Amino acid sequence: MKYRKLKQENRINKKIMALAIVSVVSITLIFFMIIIANYNIELVEKYYSRGFYIFFSSVLNSISNVFPFSLSEMFIGVQVLYIFYLFIQIVLKIVYKQYKYVVLKVVSIICILSLNLLFFELSWGLNNYRHDVETLFELDEDDIKLEDLYESYKFLIIEANRLREEINSEYELEELQLNAYKGYENMSKKYSFISPKKVVVKLLIISPLFSKSGYTGIYLPYFSEANINKMAPIIGLAFTASHEIAHQKGFSSEDEANFIGLLSCYYHDDIYYRYSAYLAMQSYVGNSLFSNNKELYYELADLRSEKVLNDIDNKKQFWDEHIVERNKEVHDQINDTFLKVNNQPDGIINYSKVTELFVKAFKKGMFESFETLTSDG
Repeated sequence: MKYRKLKQENRINKKIMALAIVSVVSITLIFFMIIIANYNIELVEKYYSRGFYIFFSSVLNSISNVFPFSLSEMFIGVQVLYIFYLFIQIVLKIVYKQYKYVVLKVVSIICILSLNLLFFELSWGLNNYRHDVETLFELDEDDIKLEDLYESYKFLIIEANRLREEINSEYELEELQLNAYKGYENMSKKYSFISPKKVVVKLLIISPLFSKSGYTGIYLPYFSEANINKMAPIIGLAFTASHEIAHQKGFSSEDEANFIGLLSCYYHDDIYYRYSAYLAMQSYVGNSLFSNNKELYYELADLRSEKVLNDIDNKKQFWDEHIVERNKEVHDQINDTFLKVNNQPDGIINYSKVTELFVKAFKKGMFESFETLTSDG
């Protein structure tokens, strides 16, 4: 009996040691990868973002595209349940004073988390250290003036009004899932660093939780999947899907994903995407103009058509009905911490920078009216 107990303890000790070694190695690799990436942006851009990442994400995405649901969401759910089970085991082992098992379960949790972090960095996270959008698109470094905000906001309103008149039917979620990536196909013809690979957008099972938190989508790297909140108003989901696909294409920061998503909507053959993006962008640019000059803001805001205003009101009504403020605060805090840890020191405030990116691109002539775009192409 004593021999059997000793043998069992040795087996537990070996498991603890093996899990501890895996954890230490994983954390050490993460540390060195981040240090190297932080000081070698050119290498990250050339060999990771435009090399390894495109290949690896394509392999993962080719698997996930086969399934109509989010594999990553399922995988995370299984891990959460298993970690919860381990916590229960820890409590029980403490009650029964089986402290060796307590250590084993704790080290198991640490190992799971460290392996997840290692996979995250390898499969997507190092994109946080690539060249920024200003460099990739050669955007002007000049400061934005009030007249720039005015002209760009005016453009968004006029184009949104016109596009809305051409939309005669409601877009379907199934269409969005299969077609959202097509703007990237067109976009890649002009910008070689954009991957044209097919991406099937996934509908989140936990959409009710996202609705209560005020979130419309999330990118999950386990199977390189762009996921959206299926409950949110469809008029905004076309842009949301494009935003999440931008993450899948290797653009990690939120403001850059907004900008890339906007560009993909602009290059999409379906005007529904362009309208969805322009409607979303009105909020960013409009808020910036409002904070600088309220009179100019109202002068332009009054030009919005009745149909556009109805779409805005419908979106507002949905979120007023669904958002639970406490859920949103917790979700925001988690998201803010995640962004800051991953080389984005501005956190959630970083979203507002998309105004600057759009205005600079607008001044450069990257956005034209649909008539000009089609006549040139």
